[in-house]
Amino acid sequence: MRIASLMPSATRTLTLLGAHDDLVACSHLCRADGHLPRLTAQPTGPESHLLIHEWLVRDIRPPRQSLYTLDTDQLAALEPDLVIFSDDLIDPDAMRHAMDQAPSRTPGLPVVLRLRARTIEDTFDNVLRIGQACGRTPEAENLAVLLQARMYASQEYVASFEPRRPVVAFLEWCSPLVLAGHWRVQMIERAGGEHPWNPTVPSHGAGAAAGPQQAQRRAGPPISTSTPSISDAHPDSVILALPGVTLERAGELVQPLLAEPWFLDLPAARTGRVALVDGREFHEPGPGLVDAFRWLVGWIQDRPHLLDAIPWTPLC
Repeated sequence: MRIASLMPSATRTLTLLGAHDDLVACSHLCRADGHLPRLTAQPTGPESHLLIHEWLVRDIRPPRQSLYTLDTDQLAALEPDLVIFSDDLIDPDAMRHAMDQAPSRTPGLPVVLRLRARTIEDTFDNVLRIGQACGRTPEAENLAVLLQARMYASQEYVASFEPRRPVVAFLEWCSPLVLAGHWRVQMIERAGGEHPWNPTVPSHGAGAAAGPQQAQRRAGPPISTSTPSISDAHPDSVILALPGVTLERAGELVQPLLAEPWFLDLPAARTGRVALVDGREFHEPGPGLVDAFRWLVGWIQDRPHLLDAIPWTPLC
């Protein structure tokens, strides 16, 4: 099978399923072999950085526009049997245009698998969907069980009924300030922290959605905030996780924030509880979330032996 994976999380899943050799192309953000063609790119221009922030971080995108450009000619020329993409990154109309150009080698091909994730459980479901699409259903079922087991094992370090949960400010962007949304808030709460700016709420009809029903609690998209909003919550710790960049590049981008007097006055900064993490581990909705969650439990629950799960560095 010839697979074009245009999602970093899907590429990582395919590798874990043993389908890496089936890949014929990937996205520019995929951590894959360098010889694979990269079919997407970040738009260029004086305001492209702002657009990426608006669309990717804040979940705001003008209709019928892609977050990333897609080389439709090359995609069609590769004649894939399966194309995996997210409509958070690529506009479905652009994908349909590419598929219309593809030679009709076999009836019913290529298969286009469109994925989206808003919750932790969505990421496990996507593992199964990818496995079914590439003919590796047993491997996908085993992988999904393993990933869930690893997440539950990390959660064993979290006390169920703490009298006070530490307030965690999870910043996804620094200028403007943007706080966590979607599965990142779920992860904070399941790791024993509190994210008061954008907490999860039970799905309709789920009751309190506590204990085994915590999967029924969902958070909205990331939110813009102000410095007083963060300061007034007196966060016990701050986590900086910028999407789509390496840890080294993120370190450069957060330097202006670290020099702000209001930030240095936060309880988290005064006690040295500020961490910079590889944001790709938190923002790519795939198997990497399990490692990110393990680190998060280690950070919130003061379990140092869990902190080697992902790249990170302490700040302040």
